[in-house]
Amino acid sequence: MSQFSHFNERGRAKMVDISDKSSTVRTAVAVSSVRMIKEVFHKIEQREIGKGDVLSVAQVAGIMAAKQTSTIIPMCHPLALKGVDISFHWEEDGNAHILNIQVQVKKKEVRVWRWKRSLLLQYVH
Repeated sequence: MSQFSHFNERGRAKMVDISDKSSTVRTAVAVSSVRMIKEVFHKIEQREIGKGDVLSVAQVAGIMAAKQTSTIIPMCHPLALKGVDISFHWEEDGNAHILNIQVQVKKKEVRVWRWKRSLLLQYVH
């Protein structure tokens, strides 16, 4: 088990010591899509959902999810986010919202590739 950094010599989980790593600015970009029935797609596009602007709520939820990365992902060190930008564009043929997510972090270790799942789950719910 010694080849895995997040396990000790007994195979138990541990958080890696990153104190010797240098700080760098890193950027991660994730793209995903959410498909839906045509009626809902058009209501969101026209901002006709009774509870408000779905995409604005999704952006706020995505930013909140990015801020909670170290809580959601085991063994992830707290992240010093520099910025989170979430944008959407329409794919009319497939009734889909395409999510473009860009995150900048100044940190020693980054697990940004998993944010896509967190942001998508926040968007869907």
